Amino acid sequence: MKKNYAKMTIQNQENALLRKICLLAFCCLCISQGYATIRYVAPSGSGNGSSWLNASGDIAAMISASAPGDEVWIKKGTYTPAATLGMKNGVAIYGGFAGTEVQLSERNFATNPTIINGQGNKLVFSNSSLDATAVLDGCTISNGYGGFAADGGGMSNYTSQVTIRNCVFANNKAVYGGGMYNSNSNPTISNCVFAGNQSLYNSGGAMYNSNSSPNISNSVFTGNSSAAHAGAIHNTSSYSPRPASPTITNCVFTGNTAADNGGAMYNYNYSYPTITNSIIYGNTARLIASISNSGGATPIINYSDIQGGYAGTGNLDTDPLFVNATTPAGSDGIWMTADDGLALFPCSSPVINMGTTPTPALPTDILGNARVETYDMGAYESSTSANSTALSDVAISVTKIQQPITNYFSDCLHNVCTIMQNGSNPVRNTVTAKVWIDNTQNPQFVKRHYEITPADQPNDYGGTVTLYFTQQEFTDFNAVNTVKLPTSAIDAAGKANLLIEKRSGVSTNGSGLPGTYTGTIETINPVDANIIWNANSARWEVTFDVRGFSGFFVKTQLISLPVSFGALSASIQNNKLTVNWQTLSEINNDHFEIEASQDGVNFTTIATVTSKAQDGNSSTTLQYSWEADSGALVAFSGLGIVLLILLLPVAHRYKKQLLMVSVVLFMTFISCSKRTDSLAENTGDKYFIRIAQVDKDGGKTYSKMVRVVN
Repeated sequence: MKKNYAKMTIQNQENALLRKICLLAFCCLCISQGYATIRYVAPSGSGNGSSWLNASGDIAAMISASAPGDEVWIKKGTYTPAATLGMKNGVAIYGGFAGTEVQLSERNFATNPTIINGQGNKLVFSNSSLDATAVLDGCTISNGYGGFAADGGGMSNYTSQVTIRNCVFANNKAVYGGGMYNSNSNPTISNCVFAGNQSLYNSGGAMYNSNSSPNISNSVFTGNSSAAHAGAIHNTSSYSPRPASPTITNCVFTGNTAADNGGAMYNYNYSYPTITNSIIYGNTARLIASISNSGGATPIINYSDIQGGYAGTGNLDTDPLFVNATTPAGSDGIWMTADDGLALFPCSSPVINMGTTPTPALPTDILGNARVETYDMGAYESSTSANSTALSDVAISVTKIQQPITNYFSDCLHNVCTIMQNGSNPVRNTVTAKVWIDNTQNPQFVKRHYEITPADQPNDYGGTVTLYFTQQEFTDFNAVNTVKLPTSAIDAAGKANLLIEKRSGVSTNGSGLPGTYTGTIETINPVDANIIWNANSARWEVTFDVRGFSGFFVKTQLISLPVSFGALSASIQNNKLTVNWQTLSEINNDHFEIEASQDGVNFTTIATVTSKAQDGNSSTTLQYSWEADSGALVAFSGLGIVLLILLLPVAHRYKKQLLMVSVVLFMTFISCSKRTDSLAENTGDKYFIRIAQVDKDGGKTYSKMVRVVN
């Protein structure tokens, strides 16, 4: 038994050793297989491609020598291969290197263009029976020519699912698919540009998809042309089991031309492309400029800007406001750089934040910038948030196209207001929002006030408006008012006091002051829960519904005085009566009447002074002074009263008629006295003065009463 046990022990040890050897051999094999070889190519290279210093000049040879998992790195420059190139399964071809990089992440393919030029006499790439592990990234494919024997000028794919990233297809020509031809193929194309490609005698200036459904994202199609249909993309399928149904997400089609139909896209027969978050605008054709469908083709289009309009969820039909559509590659002529002309005009573009999050998500745009907030339409994400949190401290005006969401009116640096459609006739089309901030505090309104004006139907459109204010603006208002605005987020009483005054029309002199609006006046009491202090943005947000747009002012009292009086004084010096007063603000003011009294109860007008405010409106302090012989007061208070007393018994005896005569004689006497009488100072009498403000509608507002100082 012992002998057998020893024999078994030795056998087990041998088996264990064998297992270890096999495991070691397997690991070595894995390590050997997992190590990727990088082959280097440079325009003037003559080496074996083992390093940048020993780079090859032959792209085709380096691809051919590569095994699955290997990479080919191509230095910037222009290459003119002798024959058409082919991609390879498991091999990634990268362009865009300066020639010094040791990590792929160090390259910049935009500033180090790798151009593979077909010289106008050959197809540049032809791929057959390849899968998604065949990768082309960071190259420019230009001047390819498919001739009459081959379809596709820049690239042809047959039964292939290749991956194309960060590439430019420019100025390629073919009968079908000047830039790319796909037959029974579903390539993945992302962050690419198709520009200036041509279909010479048929269709698909940029791309022709026959029974093919490529996945295209963050890409631009511009300046492509076709001799027949589809200036950019032609989709066609002859049988339903293999439709031509590309998925197109966050792409731009503009400036493409078809001689016949479908300036941007032509879909035929079993073709059902899905288009999301894309812009198809500014294309031309003899018939339909944007998307033409024939033979039962039915695209599915959502959250896209389609010129001429298209049925679907979230679709627009509006100018997307590119930064510079006439120079799509920007002033540097290099695609996928910060000055690209097909980027969206910051803040003003109506397609900003108008997309939806696709599946799968696209976390960055064609420039590598992060997608922020709600996705923008098109390949370029606006780098500036449309919902700025800062408030302007000067007057600004912003015009936008109102869309069926919350629209942020911003000049990119400052947020003005937000408007959301609401009601049976929601606000739409072009809307202008203005904000003013007065230099001095008007006791009737908060310094910051607004005017919102739709280009059409300003009195009929409805919407939900959010206006913004700082706490300091509320504090300044509270300093001159007894009815206060909120002093903190938990000030319920202050929120309850807040009112919005809506004055219809537009400011007649552009100042935005209340008196410059000639339309009806309405007071809106916002729901207190919609008066919110936004601590993160350090601002008050006041939201309310409106029907009809106009000037908007925050106040705390239902009735606003047309004039806010400041200091008032009256004195008699050297036989002269002098009255000085100031107004802090004036609205619709016409003139002032100076009134005098000896008992502080019964007042009589002794002078009239015209308003200094332009058009009767002012938000700044104005000084007034009136001076006259003090006999005006004496005549009023002394002899005039004596005369009236003498006439009263007569008036009593002859009742009403003589009483009226008495009053007339009294007023006449005062009038004559004002013009002719003069009296030395009388320190024994008391006189009181007040100012009556008379607005243009004849209404009166009175100042406080002051005693004349002798």
